[in-house]
Amino acid sequence: MRNFLVFIGLLFVSVVQAETIDFEGVGTIQGPPFDVDSMGYTVQYIVFGGSPEPGVRPGSLSPNGTDIYIMCGFCASTTGFNLYRNDSEPFRLYSIDLGGVDLDGAGSTTNDEFDFTLTGYLVGGGTVSAAATVAVSEGLITLIMDDSWRNLTSVKVIADNTGNVGFSGSAYDNIIVAKSVSIDVLPGNSANVIYPNRPGKLPVAVLSSASFDAAQVDPATLRFGFWEASPTEAATITNVDGEFGDDTRVRFKVPDTGIVCNDPDVSLSGETYAGEAITGFDLIDATDCEAGSCHVY
Repeated sequence: MRNFLVFIGLLFVSVVQAETIDFEGVGTIQGPPFDVDSMGYTVQYIVFGGSPEPGVRPGSLSPNGTDIYIMCGFCASTTGFNLYRNDSEPFRLYSIDLGGVDLDGAGSTTNDEFDFTLTGYLVGGGTVSAAATVAVSEGLITLIMDDSWRNLTSVKVIADNTGNVGFSGSAYDNIIVAKSVSIDVLPGNSANVIYPNRPGKLPVAVLSSASFDAAQVDPATLRFGFWEASPTEAATITNVDGEFGDDTRVRFKVPDTGIVCNDPDVSLSGETYAGEAITGFDLIDATDCEAGSCHVY
């Protein structure tokens, strides 16, 4: 568990209390098919008709020196995998490292490239998608996912290797994720009207569900809003919504959250006492702002 900072050009992304699914120590796996468990998540290889059996093995190609998980070598079609939580709970995908590699080291695959397509399947139906292209000579990129990649039931990652020659392969590592939980801004108030230009403290509850005990949330780890505000006082453990047992209720100073006028929603992240990363969001109506008085990013 750690704070995770990514710089891409002028884009700054902060991922708080997120989990990193990596593949150190996995070793060589022959497939297909195979399932690999890491951090409570499963990577499930997708078998495509006509694809040769790949050798799945660790490499050492990422900038930070960690092993990259090789999904396909000498494979001139498409390969891929499904990602899901072992407990079937929804999750948030923050980012993933994608790469292309020359497995035989002969340099004959320098012009090979991999076209990646990612599809996220949302709770309640619907999908989100993203794409990236990586040339073998470029090595590795980190693909950052926006806020639409939350409340996911699973993610499918496909690499199109068509036209590649020699012993080349697509590579994956450092999948940044967190479990999705329900939160309630201004508990008991469905309107969720917030006034960003006024001082005050904003109550937020992390809610229990049939499979999640919100009383096990560590309040000290909670961060709320774009500016990742910390709770201003001790948490209250109480049943806020009358369902599923006790919830964790905390308060944040509104000016510390970074909420601005017309923000449609706001997110919270943190950990349980057991160290499991969580994230949640709620719809809001940030209003009543006079010209020039709102916070800016």
